[in-house]
Amino acid sequence: MKLIYCLLLLLCSAVSNAQPTDAPLSIGQQLPTLRFNNMYNYVSKTMDVKAGKAKLILLDFWATTCGNCISKFALLDSMKLANKQSLEVILVNSRGTNDDLARIQKLFTRLNSIRGTPLSLPVAVDDIKARQLFPHKYIPHYVWLSQDLQVMAITGGETVTAGNINAALAGDYQNLADEIHDAVFDIQQPFLANTAVKKEHLLFSSSVTAQIPGLASSSYTNESGGYTSTMRYSNASLNYLLFYAYNTIPPKNTILWETAAGDPFKNQRFCYELITSSMPATQARTLMQQDLQRYFGIRARQENRLMDTYILKADTVTLNKYLSKGGLAANTLRDAGDRRLQNQSLESLRGWLDKNMELPVLDETGYTRRVDISFPEPVFDFSQINNLLLPFGLSLQKAKRRVSCFIIY
Repeated sequence: MKLIYCLLLLLCSAVSNAQPTDAPLSIGQQLPTLRFNNMYNYVSKTMDVKAGKAKLILLDFWATTCGNCISKFALLDSMKLANKQSLEVILVNSRGTNDDLARIQKLFTRLNSIRGTPLSLPVAVDDIKARQLFPHKYIPHYVWLSQDLQVMAITGGETVTAGNINAALAGDYQNLADEIHDAVFDIQQPFLANTAVKKEHLLFSSSVTAQIPGLASSSYTNESGGYTSTMRYSNASLNYLLFYAYNTIPPKNTILWETAAGDPFKNQRFCYELITSSMPATQARTLMQQDLQRYFGIRARQENRLMDTYILKADTVTLNKYLSKGGLAANTLRDAGDRRLQNQSLESLRGWLDKNMELPVLDETGYTRRVDISFPEPVFDFSQINNLLLPFGLSLQKAKRRVSCFIIY
């Protein structure tokens, strides 16, 4: 009886000290057994992630609504095909993305049609376990596993390059070692209170830092009832910092840099933080404007300017043929291969043209009814866009108009 009692004590001790199989993993730890039970674009319904031939296994957490995620698929597919035995890439679509198999299949059908060749990357649908092992706030989110399933790196999308993948296949993870991933960064905390942020990133004592590699572009404002005490923006362009400071998001064709050097910060990103006692949000934005002027030497104002524009015109007799038949409203003008308006006003069309044409687009059709229109793939050239619009009784005309512009000086 004593022997049995001792054995039970040992067993209980072993169980109590065991590592939970779904506990989050960090760099340097070993991946336990991981099985995906709902695979798509794969030879089997299930897939086991295990040590084997592959020298590198990439878990790519993504969603159909994440353009940055999808933009990496072509590179990952080509790298996989070039390293069939040594590289494994698994696209992990976790529960909570609001995706389902039908949405994923629709996306893959569209991507394969555009590419002309099918993607070979397997997809884990409705994942729970991998998300528990590698919790994250932002996507794309990548986990780099070695041949023996050791976690070598956890990164964002910037480090997913052919060079870094080839280096990892050769056992070199040096370029990934300093990557800061969102699991260790909390946008609701001051930058310097996050262990991911180093003191050397600080550029201006009140709040300006250089771009912090590995962080997503994000924002946080503690505002209530028109009062605020915190404004925080990470890895944003100077244009967007100005938009936040002046509380506006102007169309791109109405943003005018009138400094001697134009926009000298065009390809740079910065972080800004303001922590104060509670004050009117308008006053806090004024402080932000002053900080940006102090460090970058620029200001901004809104001003009406006479400038070249494109005017949207309509032949209502022709356009009436495309009156909406009702139903669910949809705008997929930004989706390659499926560009259409369903039960939408012409404002949706104007906004799409305004975002892509080189001049501001104004709607002078006076047309207020909703339409159903579908377009072939566009080339955003004046004459070619007019050829695209003509069958619907629509056209663009060049004319000068007074437009509200965001002047940076």
